[in-house]
Amino acid sequence: MQKNNFTILVLAFTSFALSIYTVYNSVVLNEKIEKLQKQCETDRKISQPIITENDDEEFPLGEYMGKLQYYAHKAGMAGKYQNWELAEFYVHELEETVEFLTKQNIIDEGKEVSKLLSNIMPVVNLLDKNTKEKDAVEFPKTYQNLLRNCNNCHISVDKPYIVVQEPQRDFDGQKFKK
Repeated sequence: MQKNNFTILVLAFTSFALSIYTVYNSVVLNEKIEKLQKQCETDRKISQPIITENDDEEFPLGEYMGKLQYYAHKAGMAGKYQNWELAEFYVHELEETVEFLTKQNIIDEGKEVSKLLSNIMPVVNLLDKNTKEKDAVEFPKTYQNLLRNCNNCHISVDKPYIVVQEPQRDFDGQKFKK
């Protein structure tokens, strides 16, 4: 009987010691993870250059804005004709371009262009949802909202003379109707 009590006591002590050891390692491991996460965030900030108006020759912002307009208009035309596969293709191109530009940390004439562009991503995501759902009622509303957001952004960066509007006719050289 005494041997059983001793064995139980040893097992209890071992279990208790293992519990303390596990908790300690968990705390230490969590601290190491937090430290690594902070280091990664710092490294990401350091390694991501800020592109400013002084770097205009290096980063062709106007060309990328032209791409955004091009993809948006083509997505709009495809949606107009309910060519959902084509609309989805161009909305995807639009998403990729916006994502790329938001990661570039672009500052143009003191305006944080990348941060402003991140504000249109929810509208682009909604446009993507509309294409996937083949929603002929919501798609044109979302598309108009996208154009409004683009124009509001142009106003906020002191370029109100850049006004994006829905194309008045089809693009020459591409079929949008199914």
